[in-house]
Amino acid sequence: MQQLPGRRDPRYDTDERQARLGGEFPLVGEAGREMFDHYDARFETGLRILVAGIEGTLAPDGAR
Repeated sequence: MQQLPGRRDPRYDTDERQARLGGEFPLVGEAGREMFDHYDARFETGLRILVAGIEGTLAPDGAR
């Protein structure tokens, strides 16, 4: 989604995407905002979930 740090690929600009979709598909526009906005925060949250799952799966029985 970022070609260079701090420079977002214009194909993922949610305002431009919403303008291309027009009013015909409002839920698609909202889904795009959910997928493409605040990517860094969502990535960190997902990574914490993944690590917790691995830890829960691989931890010795007494450590769970």
